[in-house]
Amino acid sequence: MFTFSCFGNTWYIPKSLRIMIGDRYPKSPTRRLTILYSSSLALVACLSIAGQVVIQRLLSQQQLDIQVVGNVERQQLLSQRLAKFS
Repeated sequence: MFTFSCFGNTWYIPKSLRIMIGDRYPKSPTRRLTILYSSSLALVACLSIAGQVVIQRLLSQQQLDIQVVGNVERQQLLSQRLAKFS
């Protein structure tokens, strides 16, 4: 018999269940749902932050590309002026 204590509560966890879900989960369904809900919210937060990091990197790369395109346009204008006057 295995017991699990957390926050003053003690739960019995059978061996078959310990193998499937690990030793950390209590037997109480509401406590398990609370843990799953909190884990889901944490996962969503992490994915949101990761998405924001990716988007910010793409935006900074796009900003560099805009500068390069501006330089190319300026060089094209200058070469057209040189061709016009020669």
